[in-house]
Amino acid sequence: MVWLCTTIYLFTSVTLPTSSRENSSKKKILSDDESRTQDTSSGETTIVNNQVNLTGVYFPALDENGNPGYVHNATTLHNNPPVFNTSGIQCGPNDATMQLLTQRVYVDLAAHERANKLVLEGGGKPRAKIYCHIYTTQKQRPRIQSIRETWGHRCDGFHVASTITDRSIDSVNIPHEGEEEYKNMWQKVRAMWVYVYVNYYDSYDWFHIGGDDMYVLVENLRLYLESEEIATASNGGKQPLLLG
Repeated sequence: MVWLCTTIYLFTSVTLPTSSRENSSKKKILSDDESRTQDTSSGETTIVNNQVNLTGVYFPALDENGNPGYVHNATTLHNNPPVFNTSGIQCGPNDATMQLLTQRVYVDLAAHERANKLVLEGGGKPRAKIYCHIYTTQKQRPRIQSIRETWGHRCDGFHVASTITDRSIDSVNIPHEGEEEYKNMWQKVRAMWVYVYVNYYDSYDWFHIGGDDMYVLVENLRLYLESEEIATASNGGKQPLLLG
C-alpha cells in the first residue's frame, strides 16, 4: 500500500483487534471505577488508579476567545466534507506531479469499497477508525483548506493544531512549552499527542500525525492497517505499534 507524506507516526490506541471493538471484555483505558479529571485553569490532568499524571505536560486547548478547556468535535469534517474547489488550480501537461499521480500512485478504491460493503452486509470486520491531526500555523491556512477538501475528511476524526482556534477549518490552539518555531516543533508535537490522548484515545483505533505539506491516501492506509501484516505485528491488536 502507498501513502505520501513528509512524516508519518502511527500507534494503535486499542488493546484488542478492531473486530473486538464491541466485545464487552475489551480492556478500556479506564475501568468503571477509575476517573479522569481536568483542571483547565492550571493545565493539570490526573488519571486515578493507573497513575498517569500529566501535570506540567498537558496544556488545555484554548477556544476562539482564549478560554482554556476547548475540546474540538473531531467528527465535524468527516460528517460534513467540503466541496473540492478547483478554481485557480493549474496543472502543467505531464509535469512531475501528474506523472506521480498517474504512474506511481494507486488508490485501491475497489478493495476499499468491498470492505465497506462487507461491513454493511454484516459479514466483515468493522473498519479501522483513524484519527488524523496536523501541525501548522495560521499563516498556512490555504494548505489546511486544501487538506480538508481532499484527504482530511476521509479520516474518521480530524483536527489541526494551529496558533488559533478556528472551527471553520478545524484548527485548535494547543499551547505548548517554548516558542512557536520550527526548532521547537517537538514541544508542539508532544502537546498534540497529550491533547489527543486526553480527549480522543478511547474513540479511535489508530492515530496519524504529520505536517501541513503532506497528502495521505487514507483508503490505502486503512486497508494496510487492517491487513494480516499489521495484525501479526501487533499480536492481534494487543501490542501497540509505532510506524514511521
